[in-house]
Amino acid sequence: MNIRKPKFNLAIKFGILISVPMLLVSLYVSQSYTMNSLKLIEETMIERADSISKGIALSIEYGLLVENKDILHKSIANYKNEKDILYLSIKNNSGEELVSYSKEQMPTDEEKGLRIDVLKSHAEEENLSEGYEGNHNVSETPLLYDIVCNVTTIREKKSREDIGFLESSTILDSDPSKSEIEKIGTVQIGLSKSNMLYSIHRAKMNAIGLTTGAIVITVFITILLVRIMVRPIKQLALAADRVSNGDFDYPVKTKSKDEIGNLADSFNKMIADLKVSREALQHRLNMERFLATTSTDFINLASDEVEANINRTLKAIGELLGFDQSYVLLLSKDNKRIQITYEWDADGIEQRASDFRDRSIEEFLWGINKTHKFETINIPRVTDLPAEASAEKESLQSYGIQSLLGVPLIYGGKLIGLLGLNSIRSERVWMEDDITQLKMVGQILVNALERKRSEDALQHQLEVEERMSKELEEKTKELSLSNEELNSFVYIVSHDLKAPLVSIQGFSTILSKDYKDQFDDNGKMYVDRIMKNSERMGTLIDNLLELSRIGRIKGKEGTINISNMISEISEEISSQIQEKGTKLIVKGDMPTILGDQTRIKQIFANLISNANKFMGDDNEVPTIEVGYDSQNGCHRFYVKDNGIGIDKQYHNKVFQIFQRLDDIKTEGTGVGLAIVKKIVESFGGNLWLDSEKGKGTTMYFTIPKEDNLESKKEE
Repeated sequence: MNIRKPKFNLAIKFGILISVPMLLVSLYVSQSYTMNSLKLIEETMIERADSISKGIALSIEYGLLVENKDILHKSIANYKNEKDILYLSIKNNSGEELVSYSKEQMPTDEEKGLRIDVLKSHAEEENLSEGYEGNHNVSETPLLYDIVCNVTTIREKKSREDIGFLESSTILDSDPSKSEIEKIGTVQIGLSKSNMLYSIHRAKMNAIGLTTGAIVITVFITILLVRIMVRPIKQLALAADRVSNGDFDYPVKTKSKDEIGNLADSFNKMIADLKVSREALQHRLNMERFLATTSTDFINLASDEVEANINRTLKAIGELLGFDQSYVLLLSKDNKRIQITYEWDADGIEQRASDFRDRSIEEFLWGINKTHKFETINIPRVTDLPAEASAEKESLQSYGIQSLLGVPLIYGGKLIGLLGLNSIRSERVWMEDDITQLKMVGQILVNALERKRSEDALQHQLEVEERMSKELEEKTKELSLSNEELNSFVYIVSHDLKAPLVSIQGFSTILSKDYKDQFDDNGKMYVDRIMKNSERMGTLIDNLLELSRIGRIKGKEGTINISNMISEISEEISSQIQEKGTKLIVKGDMPTILGDQTRIKQIFANLISNANKFMGDDNEVPTIEVGYDSQNGCHRFYVKDNGIGIDKQYHNKVFQIFQRLDDIKTEGTGVGLAIVKKIVESFGGNLWLDSEKGKGTTMYFTIPKEDNLESKKEE
């Protein structure tokens, strides 16, 4: 920003303010001097003319009285040598010229112009008591004064006849009251103005010299005053202009001890303070810009670029703050070892990361204890370290480190390392802002390191999962192929077995009916065993076929009223229930759900039949209870009996195909619970039991509710 330049600067304004009054005073003084000089010269000339005319009048008085030309010539002889008397003429009362003297032609009346009565008679001014009267008329021409003076005398009051020629002394001693003034003639003098003009010229030259000197002195004084007063102000204005343009290296130089000097000193102090504040502000802006850039860089970096950017950040922070070394020191996972993982060194500074690859924290307990308390390690002077930090002092001095600043690196409330900066070439004292901003840098690095660790761990996990996924996919394909082969095998075997089995059942039926009289008791027993085993074999084949269909063949879905379904099952197996004398109880309200009615019915039918089958012979009140509750978005059902129970070692075994308990003698193929488990899992539910031997069994199973079921199907 440039300061607006005025049309008239301060020097011109001060010059005008000072010089104009001084010039006006000088001109006034010069003019007054000239006027007074001219007046004085003119008055002097008039006084001289008056003096000459009076002298001539007195000297020729007697000659006029007697009208003697010789006397008159002698009376004016002394005046002929006066250089400024140009002509002289004496006339009597009748106007007759008695004597004349001329150095140049006398002017006519027209040339004389207006006559001015400038002198009074000698008698009126000085010698009135003597009885003289002198009237002087002065006429001024460009080059001379023309003076006409009346010559008078004093006579006693006598008759004309008695008047005679008297001596001057007699006249002077006469009584004025008895005397009278009488004009006896005139004297005309031409007085040159050359002396006056020369004097006037000299007066004017003096006035010009005085005026010129006054102007020169005024200019000099003005320049001096302007320089004294304006120069420091001008320097202040120039300094202010430079400061407004960001130049703080231009102090105001002034030796003045007055208010302007004080103002200049205050201005210089303000500039110095502004410079310090500006440098601090610029440093802060640079740090904030650096923090913003660094944070953004780390956010946008891939994990494999983090290490390189940490090294760039260490270099940038070291150069920005003026350090010789910057580094990241990390703790081992067991918090017992430390090592410098990243390091930057200024030109000419020896790297020392290799010396801190794997060091025990026992060597630096003072510093480690401070960082574990999340305290900043601020060492302006290594030589001032306390005695308890002797190990650190010795280590730092061995590397020539004079000052050190370290901020703890904290993640999740746990110390993971230290961001350190060393000054080797000189001692350093850090401002609080630097420490605060360094902590921000440390936090950025912590986030970057943890992000790298997380991404590396995630990458490793992804690689493991990808490998496992591939293995699982391969295993799934193999299993799927095996299941398909198994299902195909079961289906084929079931059909292939069922055909001869039907033949066996048919022939055994013929034998038992048509040839039963031909068999003895053993023969009848054998035929009966053939028929029962073939029937059991048929049931087993049917179960295997059913098991192979689960998951492959889906029935029609619809709404199912569980209470009605349990009632239907109870009627269908009523003979079995009545045979055992079992009491079937439905506890609470059963829900209406959406699902495959055939499969849901198979679950309940198998569990109720199985519970009834294992009641035990000595059970006095065999009871089966069917219940329901809703849990975690699932329908949870249970079938509880008070039968013989199952030992815990067989809890998982009972759900496996063809697995039967060895110590229990009962009919069955060992496929029923396997079928139930496969149906429940095909719905996305779970099947488990709670049982102890001799204390009954509770079978639990869950079926996701309709929303969850739909979401599972979509997945």
